[in-house]
Amino acid sequence: MIKKIANFFFLFLKLIFKYNLDILTLYILITFIYFYPVFGQYLKNFFSSTSYVIGSADTYNQFLPLRVFLSDNLKEGTILLWFDYQALGLPFLGIIQSGAFYPFNLIIFKFFDPYVGYNLSIFLHFVMAEFFAFLYSFYLISKIENNKIIVKILAFMSGILFGLSGFIVSHVDFIPLQNSIPYLALSILSIHLIIDNYDFTKSLLKNIFINGFYIVLLGISLLYQFLAGYPQAFLYTFIAVIIYIIISKNIRIFFMFFISFILFLIGSYVVLSEGIKLASVSVRDILSSSIYNQGSYPPYALIMQVIPYIFGGSVYRGYYGPETGTISFEFLNFISVISLPLTIFALFYIYKEKLYNYKFIAVLGIIGFLLALGKYNILHYLLYDIPFYSKVRVVARHLMEFNLFQAIIIPLSIYLLFIKFQFEKFIDFIKISFYTYLIVIIFFVISLVNQKISQNLSNLTIHSVELFFPMLFLFVYIAIFTIFLIIYKFFKNREFFIDFKIFILILFNFMFLFESLYLFYNLSPNYRSIWWAKPENIKAYNYSTDFVESEYRMCYLSGFPLLVSAINNKKMLNYYEPVINKDFLFLFSIWMNGSFLEPTDYFFLVNNFIFTTFSVKYLIINQEFDKLYSNLTPVTLLRPLNYLEYLKKSSYYKVDLTKLDTKNVSFSYTYDKNTKNYYYSVGLGYDSVISYSFKIKPESQVLALAIKAKLSKENIKTRYRKLIFNQSDGLGIELKDQYDNSLCYYFVNDYYFRNDDYAYICVPLVLKSKKEADFNGNVKLNIYPLYSYGRKYDIKEIEIIEYPFAFVPDFKNNLNNKFINDSLKNLEVKPNKLDFPLAYYYLKDVMEKRVYVNEQALPLVYTVSNIKLINDLNELKYYFYFLRFNPYKEVLITKDFIYSSDFSKIINDKKYISYFKLLGILPVHFKKYIFNNNFLKVNSLFVYSINNKDLNSNFRENNYLKVESIGNGDLKMNIKSDSDVFIVINSLYFPGFKMYLQDKNGTKIEVPILKVNGLVKGVVIPKGEYSINLFYQPFSKFFIVFNLFYILILLPLGLVILFLIKIFRKN
Repeated sequence: MIKKIANFFFLFLKLIFKYNLDILTLYILITFIYFYPVFGQYLKNFFSSTSYVIGSADTYNQFLPLRVFLSDNLKEGTILLWFDYQALGLPFLGIIQSGAFYPFNLIIFKFFDPYVGYNLSIFLHFVMAEFFAFLYSFYLISKIENNKIIVKILAFMSGILFGLSGFIVSHVDFIPLQNSIPYLALSILSIHLIIDNYDFTKSLLKNIFINGFYIVLLGISLLYQFLAGYPQAFLYTFIAVIIYIIISKNIRIFFMFFISFILFLIGSYVVLSEGIKLASVSVRDILSSSIYNQGSYPPYALIMQVIPYIFGGSVYRGYYGPETGTISFEFLNFISVISLPLTIFALFYIYKEKLYNYKFIAVLGIIGFLLALGKYNILHYLLYDIPFYSKVRVVARHLMEFNLFQAIIIPLSIYLLFIKFQFEKFIDFIKISFYTYLIVIIFFVISLVNQKISQNLSNLTIHSVELFFPMLFLFVYIAIFTIFLIIYKFFKNREFFIDFKIFILILFNFMFLFESLYLFYNLSPNYRSIWWAKPENIKAYNYSTDFVESEYRMCYLSGFPLLVSAINNKKMLNYYEPVINKDFLFLFSIWMNGSFLEPTDYFFLVNNFIFTTFSVKYLIINQEFDKLYSNLTPVTLLRPLNYLEYLKKSSYYKVDLTKLDTKNVSFSYTYDKNTKNYYYSVGLGYDSVISYSFKIKPESQVLALAIKAKLSKENIKTRYRKLIFNQSDGLGIELKDQYDNSLCYYFVNDYYFRNDDYAYICVPLVLKSKKEADFNGNVKLNIYPLYSYGRKYDIKEIEIIEYPFAFVPDFKNNLNNKFINDSLKNLEVKPNKLDFPLAYYYLKDVMEKRVYVNEQALPLVYTVSNIKLINDLNELKYYFYFLRFNPYKEVLITKDFIYSSDFSKIINDKKYISYFKLLGILPVHFKKYIFNNNFLKVNSLFVYSINNKDLNSNFRENNYLKVESIGNGDLKMNIKSDSDVFIVINSLYFPGFKMYLQDKNGTKIEVPILKVNGLVKGVVIPKGEYSINLFYQPFSKFFIVFNLFYILILLPLGLVILFLIKIFRKN
């Protein structure tokens, strides 16, 4: 019995060592020790929601909310396809960074508390990155070394160097990238095995069968990397695989890769199709030239390979890192003060000794580094027109390939220097190190041209943490080399010398690990001390906005929107997502980080047409906003319900183009076929200026400018000039006072203009720099192109509106006279002449931020009586800025939508025949019907939030609209009307939504959905009594279930079966 147990135990150990499970266990232990300072002392609470969350700004604003949302739904046994809590709603699977279909997320966030699961996911992927790098390194070293102990130690070193590299460690705040990186190593290991195992004596079909396991493994690796939530990592891995195949010079490998790619496409279809739909309306489409150079790796940052912390870190208060349009840790790509000379030494010997198997990773590393240089090398510009490549930003993230390359070949250098020691190799290493450090020093001296860097570096001493520890590490490495040379000199023929070499390898592992720990805890925030690290604080912060009703939104006016609305199921206008809808950005001027482009936030307080129309009831103002607009009167003005009265109090200027002051402009009279009349226009070249002088009220603080213009198309020369010199083409707009002092400046990018026709360009003018004491109201407007070489701006109309001056009460219906007197002491305005409309009123403070209420905001669902046809989104913005319609009664539809394929489908799709019969019209008359009809306006009642008594007294028996429930993309309503009704639903118009009417007989009729107000949904409901159901269903439920089954079970099961077949064939 004991013998059987012993045999079983030894068999078990044999399997562990055979499949390197001992190494995997060691990585788990090391990673736990690595993070011990973060959560070790709270280990007893680690599996509860009282543990700390690893992360910082991106974690709390973007990734944690998405995973909390996913976790809540998985625990309820559902996967919701629509995410209603940011912007105007988004397809949840289209937000690829949510990782909603990633198998590890589905398992972790199903069974663990989301805050615990978040930490667990980070921990797990550190281990995976280490182990996959180990496997690849083990495979390569085994080709040149037979001693399994040496092979394992060297490969173990690769796992440490990659899995705990500065690049991966510094991205713990960016969990989709951190989750995606491990699959780079697994994918190139898979393709390398396919290349090496290809038998030219056998047919392609036979080779596919022989390599079936690796083909499926590559497909799974690519699929899981994409589903992990960072498409950029997938793109770079895809490029790496293609590079490997090209190097192999075996065209038939492409056929095998094609099978892997098909396996990927089947599994990714649902997420990929949603992502493509969202990306097709994304701001990335129009910003590619602006973001393409962002985050290029500056050559002088190579010093960070030697002294990792020399330029500081993004959370280091004295930060003075590379100024290249991104945060510094993108460049902190590796650990170890000797990593760079070891890397170059390995490259030298790969070439010198023709180490074929290392050729692949060497070429990949060099190409990865060149691509990471971005704008600093010509290859970057040649790739601009490759599909998808120009849509990604921060090209320095190519360092993930460079990191893996270094992690694989640094152990090779150590192997050549110590295990295969030759004095000649050591001399070569000394020479290479000398020249490497010399080049690094030269780059470093060049970096001192940046005054900010040189200024701060002058404060460093040898005792500074940035210098002390790297120098200490360098001395330790020199000591290791010295001791080795002494031992070699006197004991090279002794038996223990082999053991000493192994000891040296182990010592290097400890040194690399220790350096990584030093780097992480000097670069990263102290997660135990920052307020955000505790889930109870996150919850307290977010649940403090529980007052926001589900039929309204809140809006954060300045800085990062540090309110994670998804955690407490509240809707927020702000949007923290890189694939922001370009029309949303255009209308709201909310940038990719979720904050308003100034001064739009202040402008929208004064002209609150947009906030009111899109259900923004609650405004959150912080100290940053107060500081930003400290020169302005802290007022907010709500347009009264009777907007015509307000319009009378606004001043309007129609500029006569013939009376402009001009410089280097051209004039033309052109015949317009549509109006059958001639119009006058002004043409502006790169050196043109037009000016217009007028007078405003001295107390005025906000105006709006509208220019009706078009821009000539961009030629290739202009395009690449902008790209290479990182210049944005556009119009500069400046307002100056009587002393020629600038009152405000605004830059309008070229992508706001149309090339085919004139379009309105609207600009908020907030007089932030106005000096009240000596301002008499005389102003001068200057308009001039910037960096517009070879392009021409043709301006047809210029209009200006000046908004009336008004104050906000301290609280509802009460005015603070002291506040008014203090604010008006330098103005010739009396309090009794001020306009006091119903204003935003103060509600409460939320975490040192003030909340104001806009009581007249329209709810998520409301009705209108009329529809206006306008040209495009530019004109829609003009209507909002210049108060050209009443959103309580009217809704706008653009010609762009009317002439789109979406509207054509409504007219031609037979599934809507029953619907048009209810309306009593033919489908071809639908367009005429919606624009010529006066619809019945019905009050919306949100019955889930009021009691029965209020419900019975709030609607007429013959006409009502009751909203029964609002969910994520779901809406249930009951309607009764004696005339047709037009309902506006303030949720993003997006393909995949369906709406059905159901009458008393249970007959279901599908209703076509229109795009109204440029962004949201609108529907015409025929007269009668119906229940209405709106939901988001881009795919059938069967298809989604099959996709999940394929990802979670079918593909992994196929891999296991192929693995067993492989073992069986081998035995």
